[in-house]
Amino acid sequence: MIEHRISIGLVIEHDDGIMEIVVDGGINVDIDMVREMLAKLESIQQGRFRILVNRQNSYSISFAAQKLLSDYPAAHAVAVLTHSRLGMMFARFIPKTRYNLKVFMDRDAALYWLRNA
Repeated sequence: MIEHRISIGLVIEHDDGIMEIVVDGGINVDIDMVREMLAKLESIQQGRFRILVNRQNSYSISFAAQKLLSDYPAAHAVAVLTHSRLGMMFARFIPKTRYNLKVFMDRDAALYWLRNA
């Protein structure tokens, strides 16, 4: 695994090509921050991505940033890892995406799903 620091947190490049995003706590993620993150993903890997969004920290994300992410053409599959039932509830409000998206409370299950997506 290789960790890349960006302004909102970490992009972790797994050996199997999965990209894990860990946003620092207390941040309000806006569209420019998402653009920076997507540029970092594209600089690391070509083609379509399998992404693990690890919601281990509490943060907010603007609607414009969510919309940009939901329309991102290079995403093949995205697993959102939440660590609470409340997080699972909030995940129901994720905008409709153009890629496979699934929410998990178990990291191993999320990675397994991504590897087979």
